Amino acid sequence: ILSDFQGYIARISGLNGNVIWADTMGIVQNGTQDVFSSNVIISPNGGIIGVGGTHYASSTGAVDAWIVKYNSNGNLLWQRTFNKYGGNNWNYLVDIHQTYDNGFVLCGDLTNVAIPEQNLWVLKLDSMGCEIVNCSVGVEEPPSLLGRAGVGIYPNPNNGKFTITLVENEQQVPIFIYNLSGQVVQQLNINNNAIIDMSKQPNGIYFVKVVQHNKVSIMKIIKD
Repeated sequence: ILSDFQGYIARISGLNGNVIWADTMGIVQNGTQDVFSSNVIISPNGGIIGVGGTHYASSTGAVDAWIVKYNSNGNLLWQRTFNKYGGNNWNYLVDIHQTYDNGFVLCGDLTNVAIPEQNLWVLKLDSMGCEIVNCSVGVEEPPSLLGRAGVGIYPNPNNGKFTITLVENEQQVPIFIYNLSGQVVQQLNINNNAIIDMSKQPNGIYFVKVVQHNKVSIMKIIKD
């Protein structure tokens, strides 16, 4: 159990009601996190996109807007969090529609807990869930295809050794690697590029979290 409240997603057979696949939704941080999912849509190619909000149990009360995408087989493709004004404000997404350019338009609300004051919120994202185009490419893309503020991981799958590439010239960027139980198996800071060695870890699925300018990118890697 990673937190008190977790999003849950499952695909159910229309023939017999059996669960085809299921997963808990959310971004793990320090082992505890609350996730609130409010809406899910199915894209024309079978992708599953959910929105809502997330609250880290170790934080001071902020709720970040949250979007997540799975493929039709239940594999996590990417997820993002957004905090419009920073601080301890509440950011929550309640509805989502896919646009003609394969991006998304979302609506929700922003609450300034200090006043308090609540405002409506409309957000446009690209097909990767980014406010900035190509903020994070797929984990199998080579570094030459990285966009502005991009994060690249390759090769994937790998034998335990892989490279993380950051487009922006940043120093001491925090990297956290989690196993499927939500445990941090490796933590380090990198400067632009780094070769990560996880050869001592067992084969399986891991999640790499990259924290840049208060924004979080999480990508799945497979060690085989």
